[in-house]
Amino acid sequence: MAIFTFVYIRFTAFYHAYKQRVLVLRTVTNNIKHMVLKIFTSKPAWPHGITIIRVCAGIMIIIFGKEVFDESIMNNLTDFLSKAQFPAPRFMAHLAKIIELAGGVLLVLGLFTRLIVWPLMFTMAVIICFMADGNFFNGGTASCFFLLFLLFFFTGPGRYSLDYILFDKNKGA
Repeated sequence: MAIFTFVYIRFTAFYHAYKQRVLVLRTVTNNIKHMVLKIFTSKPAWPHGITIIRVCAGIMIIIFGKEVFDESIMNNLTDFLSKAQFPAPRFMAHLAKIIELAGGVLLVLGLFTRLIVWPLMFTMAVIICFMADGNFFNGGTASCFFLLFLLFFFTGPGRYSLDYILFDKNKGA
């Protein structure tokens, strides 16, 4: 009888350990399946990720826009625009930098996002035309910014933005 009890206890312990392993394996398998299904879908993996991208792009364009306060950079930009035969090169240089600075601030806040991306995209298009000889794929940073601004036009600023608070929150969007 003692041997039977010993075997029964060992079998029960083995069975419960086996059940636990199967349960863990099923959980891991379901998690992997869920992750794979989340990767192969058109739905966003994290719907608030656009906010992080928008704020980072806004900060980066602010860094370019604050060059308006550096006289030597503005003189170099004015000289470049003069050589490119821009009308009113000093005004155009300041206008581009003010658009970058104000646009960056508005992007960080998520305020009037779909409106401000148009002058920002136009500024980037001018940079691509004159500094990359019109080759979008050699435009470097300007091309990347252009695509980001286009993305913000299509997707909007995201839920964590002043646009959402002022214009969408009460509509239940």
